Amino acid sequence: MNAPPNTFANLFAVLVGIALPMVVVGRAVLGISLILALICLIFANTRGSRWQDFTTSVKTTLFGLLIVTFFAWLPNLFNSVEPLRSLEGAARSLLFVVAAIFIWSGLAHEPQLAVRCRRAMLIAMAGALIITLAAILIHPGFFWIFHLRGWLSTELISDLKPFAALFPLLVPFLIFCVYIESRHWRMLALFGSVAAIVALYLIYNRAAMAGFMGAGLTVVTAMVYRFSLRRALPYALALIVIVAGIVVWLKLTRYVPDHAGEYPLPLWLLDFERQAIWGFVFNVFTEHPFIGIGINTVNFIPGADTLIPATNDTPIIPSHPHNWAIEILAETGLIGFVPFFLAVIYGFYCLCRLYRRSGSPVILAAIAAYGGYWASGLFNFSYWSAWWQVSYLVITAICISTANEKNSAVTE
Repeated sequence: MNAPPNTFANLFAVLVGIALPMVVVGRAVLGISLILALICLIFANTRGSRWQDFTTSVKTTLFGLLIVTFFAWLPNLFNSVEPLRSLEGAARSLLFVVAAIFIWSGLAHEPQLAVRCRRAMLIAMAGALIITLAAILIHPGFFWIFHLRGWLSTELISDLKPFAALFPLLVPFLIFCVYIESRHWRMLALFGSVAAIVALYLIYNRAAMAGFMGAGLTVVTAMVYRFSLRRALPYALALIVIVAGIVVWLKLTRYVPDHAGEYPLPLWLLDFERQAIWGFVFNVFTEHPFIGIGINTVNFIPGADTLIPATNDTPIIPSHPHNWAIEILAETGLIGFVPFFLAVIYGFYCLCRLYRRSGSPVILAAIAAYGGYWASGLFNFSYWSAWWQVSYLVITAICISTANEKNSAVTE
């Protein structure tokens, strides 16, 4: 007879569950929570062999593509102005995948742990959203006091945007919880879903809005793959209406500066700063098309500190290009970008195939998180941002472990 999960196993599940919502009090807290969770996992008495799960996972086609990508990223070290920084970025990305495999394995064998993880996330998310809404609608001190800076009246400018960026990843899982949880937990999940949308509107994180559109697109695509275009058509039409409404809203409400200059896309659709940044970085790619200039170093190249015309203090590369595709093209060249892009596409195919076989709605939540992550990343953080990579991998691990499709998930 199998022993119930011990204290370490329960702590592991809770720490994983609260990790992502804790971004509201600092991205470092995300890392601390997950490091403690992995330490607890070492001492946990969960069923199954985590090492066996890991060896099975590394034999998959997807992991093989990730290994190929890692080696394809190594040639850019010869061009990098900081080769150790570039090597760290490549190695860290692979290490995070390995950690996510162990998180998935630790949750997948014990349904009790998956439930504890899910409910810990619901509680933490509700608390994080209450802090967020109170800081926006009542007083900024509700935010600053949790950052150990006292009861400040300092205006919140972009301080809440990292937390809002997680909404396209987390809200699909919250919606899933609305359908599968018992009454009181269902209400908590519903509150989290609605409050997140309200907070997103108040914070006005456009990259997160793009993430929700990406989530909708991938969900509709997965439904077409599992069912048919005819059955998925109502959802596709709803997505088109929502996207069209957002586009019209942007057209009517966004301020367009007269002195910005000429750019390929309308400025009400995409701000001129991003268009200037992307154009500069794409030119860097055309000058180093094969192996790139080195991972996580584009902001160190000559001219990166040149100010964008019509701005007072915005450099042409503020810290990164705000677009993962252009960033990886410039920094790793075609040799690094092609296998990486194939891994991204194949990962989506694996999720769609898993959804087609299982029909599990939580896999649909994982697919939505996939779309939210890659769509947001086209406008948002650097791909090499550790907390951003980890956030996506952790929510994916939670979704797949919750689906109770462990054996199917690792054979893709």
